[in-house]
Amino acid sequence: MAKQIKQISRKDRQELIKSTLRRNQGLSNKKIATLLGCSPTSIAKYRLELFGESKLDSMPVNTEDWTQHPWVQRHKDILEKKKLSDRTLKCLRTPGVLDKLVELEGVTKSPRLALTILRKEQRELNKNPSITVTEDAVKLFVADLRNESDYDQIKPESIDLILVDFMYKAEYADLYPHLGRISAKLLKPTGSLVVVCGQLLLPQAMQALGEYLTYNWTHAYMTPNGTQLVHSRRVIPKWKAILHYTKGEPDKNLAYIPDLHIPPPRVAEDTGLHPYQQSVDVELVKAFSNEGDTVMDVCMGSASYIIATLLAGRRKVYGSDANPQYVATAKARVKEFWTKREQVEK
Repeated sequence: MAKQIKQISRKDRQELIKSTLRRNQGLSNKKIATLLGCSPTSIAKYRLELFGESKLDSMPVNTEDWTQHPWVQRHKDILEKKKLSDRTLKCLRTPGVLDKLVELEGVTKSPRLALTILRKEQRELNKNPSITVTEDAVKLFVADLRNESDYDQIKPESIDLILVDFMYKAEYADLYPHLGRISAKLLKPTGSLVVVCGQLLLPQAMQALGEYLTYNWTHAYMTPNGTQLVHSRRVIPKWKAILHYTKGEPDKNLAYIPDLHIPPPRVAEDTGLHPYQQSVDVELVKAFSNEGDTVMDVCMGSASYIIATLLAGRRKVYGSDANPQYVATAKARVKEFWTKREQVEK
């Protein structure tokens, strides 16, 4: 895509950047710049032009009267004697910053430093979620979607999220009706089925899944570096569909998310275990589930989504695959995950 944007006219380039910003306002300037092959400065320029705000301005702010906060009351001189910049005022109004300044009393009075510390702590919290997942909470087993009795060992209506990345060849299209039936049986009333699906099978997938579940949304899973050719359609795909279905009403506890997903780059550990091995995409798990949820992958392959679910701090994880060899591979990979975690904790 980076090459494509440089080949179009200046006017079309501007419109492409603006339309991308309108659809994905929540993404950072850097992510959008990477996606479109331009500089973050350019994205910031058009963001300011479109919304009259920088990325900082789009931060959530307290709706309560922040001037009545105890820290502000104790330090009125800062507000009265010193003219604060818009950026500093914005930091003061960001949720959690004033409470953090109370904790840092005697250390600093800088709202911007407090915001930096707060964000660092939040990142660390995401890396080490409060929900502790143990080995007993992971169950991996052989099961074929075409044989629904294989899933009788899972309690009905006990799963919050079924996340699966199917193989995209036409020969696997017959799996979608089975996936729909099994998902309808296992998902909780507000549970979600999320399927990463190639465009070639989208019509069959949506028709089959719609027989059993409620369609919620189609998200785009970006693959800008993809080189695979779909010869029958004369297409070089640069994205895949993420189909989101729910059993009933969508879970109101799920966060709002952009419908454009940029997966993490693949590393050495993400290759060699399965012909269609995926990245360990923690953010994808977090996008469609809550901390403490029960997550399942019914076509787990080498267990990339299982590892991602463990890293995301979900309470219980189920994984299945029709191929016993891949189940053995998945178990070995999960065992290695626990071994590495124990070494880190020691």
